[in-house]
Amino acid sequence: MTKEVMKLALEALETAWYHVGTFAPTDDAIELYDQARKSLRQALAKQEQDEPKEWVGLSDEDDIDWEEGDSLRDLFKAIESKLKEKTHEQT
Repeated sequence: MTKEVMKLALEALETAWYHVGTFAPTDDAIELYDQARKSLRQALAKQEQDEPKEWVGLSDEDDIDWEEGDSLRDLFKAIESKLKEKTHEQT
């Protein structure tokens, strides 16, 4: 099931919930309804968590906070820090 289909199904279930008061649902119907909503929410959350993140790279315009003469390890840390910053900006 695609993410869009799950979102649509969840929206339909949540919208329909407002109309439940217009009839007398059985306890089984309410339980099944709640299970469907919970399952869709969990599936959506898992799918969003498992989605690959968009690649974040560095460009010539990105300033790396590193001075020549520092160790190569310091350069790697500076690059890592810049990539984390750019990734955080994306979310």
